[in-house]
Amino acid sequence: MGLFDVTRRNLIRKLGLTGAAGVAGTMTGGMGSVRGSRGGGNVTKTLDFTKPEDNLIGAIKMHASLEAKDVPHWYYGTIYGLNDGIPPKPLIDLEGSEISYFHRNEDGSYRGFSNTISIFRDVETQEVLKTWYNPYTEKTVEVEANYLPVTGLYYHYSVNGIRVSGTQDMIPDEPLILKWNELGDHTMMSGERKYPPGIIRGEAQAGHGPTVELHDPDLPEVINAFGAPTYMAAWPKWMGMKDYPGRVIWSVVARKTKTVEEYPKEFLDILERDYPEKLSAVPKQEWLETPI
Repeated sequence: MGLFDVTRRNLIRKLGLTGAAGVAGTMTGGMGSVRGSRGGGNVTKTLDFTKPEDNLIGAIKMHASLEAKDVPHWYYGTIYGLNDGIPPKPLIDLEGSEISYFHRNEDGSYRGFSNTISIFRDVETQEVLKTWYNPYTEKTVEVEANYLPVTGLYYHYSVNGIRVSGTQDMIPDEPLILKWNELGDHTMMSGERKYPPGIIRGEAQAGHGPTVELHDPDLPEVINAFGAPTYMAAWPKWMGMKDYPGRVIWSVVARKTKTVEEYPKEFLDILERDYPEKLSAVPKQEWLETPI
């Protein structure tokens, strides 16, 4: 790993909600060809999704860009509490930004960096929360933003899979074949994220964008892309649920934007005032030079 050794602690943090807005993580899913195609007959298909190399191109164009640049995503969603014998509870809403930056390596693989922040809102009033009443414990706790900085850890995208750097020896190579479905003028991509042994969580990723943008060889990205990840994990620490059974599901919808200036004004004002360091994911040069 060179400068960046993967410890269990920082790996779990990196695998937290990075990719919250994205449409591809460390994913698998079986069908390489496009299923359910209707319409889009006038689009020349330049990508063959039975080939790992075209899945790699498609995944990066959907999630970010083949060019090395900041690609912002704005997202919104709800965290639900799940506990056996109790109906699911919508606990808290979240609004966030994830900015992706992809760098192409000499071997044709990519390093995908991300800079992510989620703030939390009241489910009813939509007010930004500083404290939150926990309906399970009947206690009021301080709310912590989900803060995931850009670091030397990155997603390694290759024809052999998509994995967090340092986990290649924990997750076996598999040809990168995702699920692709087409309807009308849009193509949908989906799959499930893989985690190293011992990390108990799950994530289903889905996204879609215009078929013509996906297959246009002159476009480095799908500009009008949407994502819809579902993330399943333990209770966030700040909720104070350490000994309480159950888990949470983060349900999110996301939109890729051209710049952060397209974010909702209130949210952008919060970022510029409180989290200005979250407005770019450009990595340090040394992070691009470490061994893969």
